Parts: sequence; structure tokens; C-alpha cells
Amino acid sequence: DAKTPMYVSVASIAVHFVSSFGLMQLLSTVGVSPERPNGYGHVGVALATSIVALGNFLALSLLMRRRIDRLNGRDIFTSLAKILIASAAMSAAAYASYYFLTNYFFDKYLTVRLIEAFVPIALGGIAFVIVAKLLRVTELEQIFGTVRRKLGR
Repeated sequence: DAKTPMYVSVASIAVHFVSSFGLMQLLSTVGVSPERPNGYGHVGVALATSIVALGNFLALSLLMRRRIDRLNGRDIFTSLAKILIASAAMSAAAYASYYFLTNYFFDKYLTVRLIEAFVPIALGGIAFVIVAKLLRVTELEQIFGTVRRKLGR
């Protein structure tokens, strides 16, 4: 049945369009400062994207559950918990490094801004991979296995 996921996806796109605009407008009035004249409007778009993706997942899961007796919910929940822990470590590493860098550099030239943007992203990614490997996240192991096979190792 290819139609049902398509309908859910189209509905998600419509909800995303409305919620992104609404949350962007709502959060554009929060945290307004000379450095941030548009407030946290960009956060509204990211928040809407996350909410809609979660809603899409739940809708598809419920529809799939009606057609299949078992979805391995325990395995999904275990992976979700491990990924949430790894994501928390990633967020902490990215925020801590960003906070350190913004307090370390006072001049805001282009190279400094690039460093402040990309170093936290890299450190957050590294933290995620390390914690996910320690927690033995199955999906990460599958990705690494696929990459190893493609590279011939």
C-alpha cells in the first residue's frame, strides 16, 4: 500500500508549512536583542520540523501496527533511548565548545564565525559517534558496516 504513506506525507508537509510559519512568527518576538533582531524565529522552524517528523512517525507507526501484529516496539524503544543519550552528549559537546569559542574570540571576523560554527558541529558529531559506539547503537554499527563494505575493508 503505497498510497497511505503518501497521504500521511502530504498531510505532514501541509502541517509543516503552517506550523513552521506560525512558530517562526511566534518565536521571532522572543529573545530580541541587537545581536538577534529576529529573536528565536529560526528555532521555531527547527521545532516545527521536529514536531512534524515525530507526528509523521507516530501516524505511520499506528497505521502499520494495524496491519502487522508486531513492530518490535521494545527494540525501537531501546534504540531510541540510546540515541537520545548520544544526542544529549552531542548537544552538550556542541554547546560547551560554542560557549567556550564565543568567549575566547572577541573579534567576529568571517574566519572566527566559521570556526564558531563548524568546530562545535564537528565536536558534537564526534561526541555522538563515541557515545553511540559505547552504547552499541545497532543502527550506527549497520552504517559503519555498510561503509566498510563499500570501501572494501
